[in-house]
Amino acid sequence: MIRVEGMIARPCRLTVDDLAALDGQVDDVSKIIAGRDGVAVTLAAIVQHAAVDPEATHLTVIAENDSFSASVPLAAVEDAVLLYKLGEEPLPVSCGGPFRFLVPEAARQRSAEVDACANVKFVAVLRFTRGREDDTRPTTATDHEKLHQTPGHEHLDD
Repeated sequence: MIRVEGMIARPCRLTVDDLAALDGQVDDVSKIIAGRDGVAVTLAAIVQHAAVDPEATHLTVIAENDSFSASVPLAAVEDAVLLYKLGEEPLPVSCGGPFRFLVPEAARQRSAEVDACANVKFVAVLRFTRGREDDTRPTTATDHEKLHQTPGHEHLDD
């Protein structure tokens, strides 16, 4: 289950079945993000379902264990998707499941605040806010390398 919270009219907890029932389904995510497999729902569909406040400027994507978060401008990730299935099964942990936030390359190029580490594995919370929140993404190449060597974060961008 993923929590959707913050500046929204309808805070919610969404299951795989709930996500599958939303508009904005992407049956083959490889068509929009090369090298990725699975079924996703667009961030736009989640925004609509939760009735995100128009004053919200940022989205903070928080991983399950709260040790990793990315806070990005909402406008820069409007093309993003939330991957939730691989084939007919829920997205396995080995693929970053149960939920994985992915930003297509085109969206990433619109903002220096959106990088490969905005593709968050093991997502537990999507929080909509006015302004940036806690962001634990590495800020230097050295810190980025260290993160990828930390157990549980190997191949973070894979």
